[in-house]
Formats: sequence, C-alpha cells, structure tokens
Amino acid sequence: MNSPNTHQKRPLTVQDLPHEILMVIFSFLDVNSLVSAKQCCSAWYSLLSKDVSWRTAFQYHFSGDQNQYFSPVGNGTWRQEYILRMALQIAYKRGKGQTMQYDSRVGQMTHIYCDFGSNRLFTGNLMTGCVSISDPKTGKVERGLLHCGSGELSTTHTVSKMMLGRQLMGFGFLNGQVGAIIMTRAVANQRKFRAFSEKHEDAVSCIDVVRGDLPPLGQIGIVTGGDDGCVRCWDARTGVCLQSFRFDSSQIVSVNYNSRRRLLMFDVYNYSKGFYALYIVEGPSILTPLVKPRLIALRVCQLNEADEPLPMLCVDCSNKCAFVTTGAPLNCIERFSYDTQDELAISSSTPLESRVLYECQGKPTYMVIDANEREPKNFCPGENARLVAVGDDAGRAYLINSQASSSRRGFLKTMEVSRNTPVTCLALNNAVLVAGAGSGFCGIFDTVTGTLLRTIANARNPARREPILCISIDSDSLSPKGAISMGKHVKSWAYTMPKQLVIRRPRTVNPRSANIPPSLPMQRGGAEYSKNELEREILMGLDQVAQERRERLEAKEQAQQLLGAGLVGLSDEELLAYATMLSREEAERQELQAQEMQTILAEETTAENAPGNSTQESSAPILETPTSVTASSPPIVPENYMDLDEEEQIRLAMQLSLLDMN
Repeated sequence: MNSPNTHQKRPLTVQDLPHEILMVIFSFLDVNSLVSAKQCCSAWYSLLSKDVSWRTAFQYHFSGDQNQYFSPVGNGTWRQEYILRMALQIAYKRGKGQTMQYDSRVGQMTHIYCDFGSNRLFTGNLMTGCVSISDPKTGKVERGLLHCGSGELSTTHTVSKMMLGRQLMGFGFLNGQVGAIIMTRAVANQRKFRAFSEKHEDAVSCIDVVRGDLPPLGQIGIVTGGDDGCVRCWDARTGVCLQSFRFDSSQIVSVNYNSRRRLLMFDVYNYSKGFYALYIVEGPSILTPLVKPRLIALRVCQLNEADEPLPMLCVDCSNKCAFVTTGAPLNCIERFSYDTQDELAISSSTPLESRVLYECQGKPTYMVIDANEREPKNFCPGENARLVAVGDDAGRAYLINSQASSSRRGFLKTMEVSRNTPVTCLALNNAVLVAGAGSGFCGIFDTVTGTLLRTIANARNPARREPILCISIDSDSLSPKGAISMGKHVKSWAYTMPKQLVIRRPRTVNPRSANIPPSLPMQRGGAEYSKNELEREILMGLDQVAQERRERLEAKEQAQQLLGAGLVGLSDEELLAYATMLSREEAERQELQAQEMQTILAEETTAENAPGNSTQESSAPILETPTSVTASSPPIVPENYMDLDEEEQIRLAMQLSLLDMN
C-alpha cells in the first residue's frame, strides 16, 4: 500500500516570477501604479526601490535604450528622471491657458526676450528700434516705450542689429554706431538709450550681449563685429571700448561671448582670399593690450550670395568645442574642438581629427544650444549630455550631442516641423524643443522621443499665417513657460505640473522667532504665515533694499559735492584714517606755533634783562596784544591771519564787527 504524499507542491504565484520578468511587467505601469505596487510586499518593495527597475520603465515609455544620450532633468537617478519626464509630458499635453497680447506701437516683432523670474517680457522691432515691456501672464503692456534713438541717432530706421537681455539691450547701426539701454537701477540713466564714445568704420554686422545680470564696471558687457573687419568689446556702464581686434579685407560674420568663462569666439570672412577663419580669445588675458586671438579652423568658402546663407556659431564651453553651419553644397554642421594649445597654420583645410561633420537634408537656417552647461558623466541618466538643435529649409529639426567627438551615431533625433517650409526659430532646454516655421506653425517636441507634445500655433486660414520669428522659453526645464511672436502678436504660456508627481516645498514656512518681522501678520498658530504674506514680505524687503541703495547713491552725490571727487570712493576706515591724519597735522602745527611763541617770549625776556636797555624801555612803547576792543585802541590784524585756528579767527572777526558798530 502506497503511503500518502505529505509534501504537496505549492502553486506558483506572481511573486515567484524572476526579477527580470517582473521588471518587464512593471515597465508597463504608470507612475502612480508603480508606487502602489511598491507597497504590496517586501519583495516588490526591494525590487522597485532599485534604480534598474525605473530605468526599464523609462526605456519602455520613452522608447530609449541604455546608450541613449539626453539632458537629464532630475537629480541623477532613473526614478526621478522617469517621474519628472512623465509630469512634464502631462503638463504640456493637458495644460491650459495661453495669453495673447498686442502693442500697436512696436509693429512687427523681430526680437523677444522673457524674464520669467520677474514676469517681464521684452519685445522689439528692428526696423523702428522700439522695445515694449509687458507681463507675459496677464498680457498687460506698460505705458512707457523704450527707444534707441537720441540726438544724432534720431533716425531709428538705420538700426542693423539688436539683442535683448534681462538687464542690458544692445543696438548696432548702419553707420557703425553702438549703443545700449540698461534696465537696472544701479546706474543713473536707467531705461534711457546711451550711444557709446567710439564706433565702427562700417555697419555693425553682429552683436552679442550678456543675457544675465549687468557686468561690473570695467568688464565686458557687449561685443560687436562690423563690416570693417573689427571686433570691439564694450563696457556697458561707461560705453568705453575695452578691447578691439582688427582684420584686413575681412568681415565679422558672428560673435559669441561667455561672461562666466571669459571666452570670446568670432567667425571672420576674408573676402580677398575667400575663406572663413574661426578665432578664440579666452582667460583673464582677454583685456590685455597685446593679446592675439588664436586660430581654430579655416574653411574654404564657395561664395554664392543668392544660395549660401551666412554661417551661424554656437559654443559649448564645458566640452571645449564650437559648432558652425555651412550652406550649399555641403549643407552640414561642423564641430571644431579648441582643446589644444597648438595654433593651426593657415591652410585651405582643417585637420580631420578636429573636425566632425553632420550632414543635413537641407540648408541650415537656425541653430541653438542648450543654455544649461553640463559636464559629461557616465553614471548619470543620458550621460548628462548637452544638446544642440539645428533647423533647415526643408522643415526639419535635428538634435546633436555636443559631447560626441565623432559623427558615427549621427543626429540623436530628427523631427518634422513643417514640410517644405524653412524652420525660422528654435528654443531648447533639457526637456523640450520649441520649433517655429515660416508657415506659422509652432510646436513643442520632446527631446528624448522626438514626438510632438503640443501645438502652440497653427493657423488654418492661409491669410492669417505669419512666420514665427522668435521664441523664448525658460531655461529651467521644470518650468513649462515660454513665449513666441506671431507677426504683431505675442502668445505666451505658463503650464503647471501635476502636484501628485512632483515633490514641492510646503506652502507654509516656519521661520525662526528671531527672524520674524514685528509687522508680519501671524497665523492662528502663532509660528507660521501664509505663502502670500511671505511673498509680500519678500517684495517689501526688495523695495527696502532698493530704497537703501538710492539713499546711498544720494549720500554719495552729496559727499562728492561737499568733499570733492577724491574722497567719495573711500570706505569708512579710509575716511577715519584720513580724518585722523588731518587732526594729527593740525595738532603738530599748533604745537609748533606754541614753541615759536615760547622762543620769542624767551628772547624778549633775555633782551629786557640785559644791561643798557633801561633807557630804551622808557622810550620804546610796549606792544601788547589787545584783549578788548575800544574806540581809542583798534585791534591789530596780524599778517599770519590765515594761520590762525577757527576760534582765533572768530574772536578777531567779532572784535572787528564791534569796532565798526562803535
């Protein structure tokens, strides 16, 4: 008789699946489902806590692989990257709210810059030289209009180049004049155009300004290039030319200046020999008088003014490379590395080891690089790549990894913006690429998948289609904000990310009791205050700082009028030392006068006690200093009147006035 089997097999469950199969199953879930599955059991919790599970889910949802290059938006983990990318896609696909604004005083919008921190939108017109300021959220336009004409430059139709920044706006004219408008309160002539002292001999062909804060005094704020073959570096505060480089029989095509790295790169076209030359000047020696630019690359020009556009320039300082576009017949983007100390000889070509070609399907029309500088990291998602976007006249946009030293992988992504219509403008950050075409179409594309997330503008009526000339988006990828210009109108957007997917800071702030202002309205708990009150306190603090700055400037002007220009720039310690020195000199002078008086009295006493002077004493009158003023004894004004101290001068003046009254 067979004995009963006491060891029965346990049925298999989902928990018995291998980790590799579970990771594939989990990759089909969304973010919320993954978080819920993490709480089922300890085995799933440990599996989903690993970064490799989130990497598998990321590769499934974003159609990527382990060797894909992109710019991460998170803190360096695949979990954070997956959650934030999903939140950004939801924000762009489901976001609502777009603001349209129009300013009839400006006309056609050719330049735009949006400061998302202070909610200020600058829109300019190159033909009229006017700049309008508005609020991108509400569309409210300020009453004042900035104008780049004053005095001799009243004819603003001669403006050739313009660039807008947060605190600085640069203008170049056809007669070679250069000027700027400063938007900060640190200078006296804020929001007023100021023409610089020097100028180019020919028209200004290219310009670059510092987009961030206004540089300090004596630093480069504006760089201009002219048709006269001269590159000039300007101090935006004083309008003085700090440095200049001149090339004979040449024209400056493009300039690029990085204020943080102190790097200047410019492209020169020599029309007598027919080639382009790329030069660089970097380091603190950029302002030294005898510095010479270093040659990076030479490119033979097959010049055809009707077919070949001017080359565009982008510089990646973190990877020490530069990208230059080339028109027909090559239609490519060239990458040159300047990480070498050897100067290249002038020849008809560039060595192959420092040149990388990316061939486009059409002529390049626009190129832009991500404003966020990144260092290459292998352990970071996407290897912390920095992207470069290029658009052509066939309506396509391309993404390039600036870290790639070879073109084996080619373009990372190719996106169809508008078929058979040239791409007119591009804007790029870590998460999205915003592309505009001449047909009036503007869309937001994902930089990882290359798919279209949202259509910003696409007029169905052909009569209402106007080309997208300029685009401005926030450099912070977690801030889905931007603005575009459509002819005479500006459209701006500001979407919000889902709160369930993004960990935000708490709305209430618990400050220390010692830092709470006495005028701050407190909440019921007595230790917290709301977000609106915190913002109001921050604004009041900023106003107070601005008021203190104005008071310091007024005190400085009054001190300059009273003390002179030589004592205004001194600190409190230097003024105290100067006053101490003056007091010491005054004490030494008084002590010297007292010694001289004692010497004179001693000599008179010696002369009186000498024998034979008794007859002279009776005949010669005794001269004494008058101590009181009467009608019969007028005061004697000494010859050294200016050497008397302040009290003696006042006493003598009172004696003279009493004498006049008597």
